[in-house]
Amino acid sequence: MSDSLPARVVKEVQRISEELSRAFREEGYLEGWDIRIQLRPEDVDIGMPDDHGPTLFAYAALNGHEGAVIKLPLGRQEDQLNKLDIDGRTPLLDPVSMEYENAVRILPGRGDVPPITIGPGIKGQSLLLHQPRTGDEEEAQLLLKQEKINPDKPENRGWIPLSYAASNGDEEIVKFLLEQDSVNPNWLDIDNRTPLSHAAQNGHEEVVKMLLKRDEVSPDIPDRWGLTPLSLAAFYGNLEVVETLLKQDGVNPNRPDTGNRTPLSYAALRGHGEVVKMLLELDEVNPNQPDSCGRTPLSLAASNGNWEIVKTLLEKDSVNPDWLDIDDQTPLLHAARNGHEEVVKILLKRSEVNPDEPNFDGRTPLSFAASKGLREVVKMLLKLDSVSPNQPDCDGRTPLSYAAGNGHEEVVKMLLELAEADPYHPDTHGWTPHKFAVNWGHTRVAEMLRAHKSVV
Repeated sequence: MSDSLPARVVKEVQRISEELSRAFREEGYLEGWDIRIQLRPEDVDIGMPDDHGPTLFAYAALNGHEGAVIKLPLGRQEDQLNKLDIDGRTPLLDPVSMEYENAVRILPGRGDVPPITIGPGIKGQSLLLHQPRTGDEEEAQLLLKQEKINPDKPENRGWIPLSYAASNGDEEIVKFLLEQDSVNPNWLDIDNRTPLSHAAQNGHEEVVKMLLKRDEVSPDIPDRWGLTPLSLAAFYGNLEVVETLLKQDGVNPNRPDTGNRTPLSYAALRGHGEVVKMLLELDEVNPNQPDSCGRTPLSLAASNGNWEIVKTLLEKDSVNPDWLDIDDQTPLLHAARNGHEEVVKILLKRSEVNPDEPNFDGRTPLSFAASKGLREVVKMLLKLDSVSPNQPDCDGRTPLSYAAGNGHEEVVKMLLELAEADPYHPDTHGWTPHKFAVNWGHTRVAEMLRAHKSVV
């Protein structure tokens, strides 16, 4: 624990830890809920925050030992239940959001002192308690019956307990929270995401269905980046959630985000083939929709090597296989530059595709493939009569210049023997492929170029 914490807080937490350790060691309290440490008002200010915000009450929640029961004085505990730290979290919400191994449970009061019980937790919990399978829903009900607890109280990110429960897929807890009149099922956090958005993103189909049954829930609310629940489900490939959302009135399957990417764009980018097929069945979906960079779903799929999705998209007549983005780059150029051989093969079979289309810098698919030493892609391109092996870019550099400068011997040999590339073609600065090879220390490539013909 940091030395920057108030001395009284440090001392009291250390005392608790020592007492628990002694009890576990000497008295054998390794299980159950038998250890009790009474904190009297004169012992410590349980509400005093440290430099980071948590109170002693929060430390007890976050750093508790298994099986420990800490009793706080009646009348003081209640004030702490909703007290916020610097991040806007209550002591009860912290173990949830930070995924601490020890979760906090509030049990019904016994006598005149309601105990705070700290017990073994499960990573990824939601709403102040263990996952529903541990049978803690009853405790949640007891907790929320205490009027001191606000079930719709957000932390600094704007997440409420329902947000966490939906995000974690805790169906019973979501159901229970939705039964509370004060809980807003369409709550927006600071990123403008609803509980439905969180559930859709994480693929919790049953939670999604539960939320969609509520009239207050809008199924197509975009977050601060313009991502709707459908966009998030498509991005993460949550097929069942996508299917559920597409059945809802008011869901736009072609709704773009702030970068003008649609759910189809994200599914194509991420390689979720079944989601792509499902979206393509809808007339409202534009399979040729460009994003703000001019990239279509085909361009994104080609760039990432998702060849099956490339084939699926090309089955749609409206898809342009030779689409130029804002940098004048075609799907073929993206595939060739990244070495996706199967995608290159598929695209080269299309008559509409120009295999030698230059981008805004004058670089062709062959130029990029040669630069990266992508032998098989270079070989496929050189078989085409429409591909020029000596095509210079805006700087005057040829594919051979790039291959030589990067020391790709096999590609240099291929360009020299199969394409009769010019080994002494100068760029705009007068540098030849041979000079690039020498300058960057590629001795064997320099020798190959010198031996091929006279090099200047």
